[in-house]
Amino acid sequence: MSKNIFLVGFMGCGKTTIGSLLAQKLNYNFIDTDEEIEKQGQLSIIDLFKEKGEQSFREHETEILQQILINENSAVIATGGGMPCFYENMEKMLREGFVIYLKCTPEEIAKRVAGKNSRPLLNTSDNIIGHIQKMLSLRENIYSKAHFITDASGRQTQEVLNNIYDWWQKQKI
Repeated sequence: MSKNIFLVGFMGCGKTTIGSLLAQKLNYNFIDTDEEIEKQGQLSIIDLFKEKGEQSFREHETEILQQILINENSAVIATGGGMPCFYENMEKMLREGFVIYLKCTPEEIAKRVAGKNSRPLLNTSDNIIGHIQKMLSLRENIYSKAHFITDASGRQTQEVLNNIYDWWQKQKI
């Protein structure tokens, strides 16, 4: 029996990049929940936030997760950074699959997302690292419930991928 693998972590920690590579390596489907929201809602994430607000976005995330839980059983899913933090989504993912937390420092996240306007929660003129630290501190206890935590700060993609793959090989059901 296969199970879905959910990648969680703050925006910019590499969930989409690592997720697509891991899916290829495992011969699993790959799903990026933000891309699914954009496809189904026919709006970019930034436009969805502007037009309908964060609450509506979080509801869409939860709907997407529910669809995945019903329709998939061998997929790698890159979740939005906030998805685990709302509507008991983390508990659902922990129960229905394996959850991997890609952990990054606020400094690494700031470096990775610098100059990208596609991150509505980071569109602030304030101290970006301070803002990330604040948001991360609110989410850390939820992310840390993951089945496996790997440090993705300052590490090569292949190293993070191999670390996850090695852990996954030991989890076979």
